[in-house]
Amino acid sequence: MNQQDLIGPNAEICQVLTCLPEKMVVDFANNIMVAKDHIREQQKPSGLFKRLLGGISGKGQRRQTEVNASLTESVDASLQWLTELTDSVAQSTHTLSLVQRRVSSLTENTAAIANYSADTRDMLGHLETRLSGKLSSLEQKVDLIDLKQAAQLNLERVINRWEAGRFNCFSLAGRSYVALEELYWGEFGDLCRQLPVDEHQPFLDDLKNRVQIQLAKDAKLDQSQRLPLMDWQSWPEQSAADAREAIMWLADRATPERSPMTVAICQQPEKLPGTVPLRCSAKRIADALVPEVFGGYRYE
Repeated sequence: MNQQDLIGPNAEICQVLTCLPEKMVVDFANNIMVAKDHIREQQKPSGLFKRLLGGISGKGQRRQTEVNASLTESVDASLQWLTELTDSVAQSTHTLSLVQRRVSSLTENTAAIANYSADTRDMLGHLETRLSGKLSSLEQKVDLIDLKQAAQLNLERVINRWEAGRFNCFSLAGRSYVALEELYWGEFGDLCRQLPVDEHQPFLDDLKNRVQIQLAKDAKLDQSQRLPLMDWQSWPEQSAADAREAIMWLADRATPERSPMTVAICQQPEKLPGTVPLRCSAKRIADALVPEVFGGYRYE
C-alpha cells in the first residue's frame, strides 16, 4: 500500500464523515480473535479499514508494516494497537463500550486456554482497566440533562452540515444515510441507547421529520412525491471513490432481512430486497432508514 493511499484524520472523507475513525476502532477490536496457537483468525479487513488504520497512525511506511503484521499475526501486537487507538482515536461512549465488551470477551476466551501467554492476559487486564476509567470519566461529565442537550446540538450540527452541502458527494438517499450514521456514533445515538424506547422514540420521530425535510429539499420535491429508486441511488459524477467505499463500509453489517433500505441505498445489489419499493418518497426513505440505523441489533 502506497503512502498516498492512506487516509489520515485530516483527509476529506474523515472531515465529511467524522464517525469513520470510531467505527474503525470498533472493527479493529472485533477482528481480534484468540486461538490455541495464539494466532487470530478473522474476516479479511476492507481496503478502507486498512487505509484508515495506517493513515491515522501517522507514522509512515514502517508503521504501516506493523499495521499489516498486527492484522494477520500477533494477538499481543493487536492489543497494543487497540490500547493506542482507544487512547488517541476513540471519543464516543458507544465506541468505548463496544470495545470494552469485546475485550471482556477476549479475556474470557484466554482464561479458558490454560497455556495462554501471561503477558497477553496482563495486557487485556490493563486495557480493561483503562477502558473502564475512560468510560467512568465520560459518564461523570455528562448527566442525562446534559446528554439531551448534547444530543440536540449533535442533531443540529449534522443537519446544518447536510444543508451546507457537506454530504453532496453522496447520492441523494446516501446523504440521509451518512447523516444518520454521524448521529448514531455521536451523542444523539448515546441518548437513544440510554433511554428506554418510549422515551427515546420522540427523538427518533423528530429525526425522521428533519431527514425527510432535508432530503426532499435536496431532491427539489414535495416530501410525499415519489421518484424511481434509481434516482435516489444515483451518484453525482464528481463523487470520489472514497465516498462510495466509505458508505459501503459503514453499512457492512446491514442485511436484506433487517435493513433492506440500507442495503438498497449503500450496497446497491443487482436484486433489491423484496420489501424495498421501486418508487420512493423522501418520507418513505426516512421512515425506513431511521429504525434500521438505530436498531439495537447492529453490534449484538
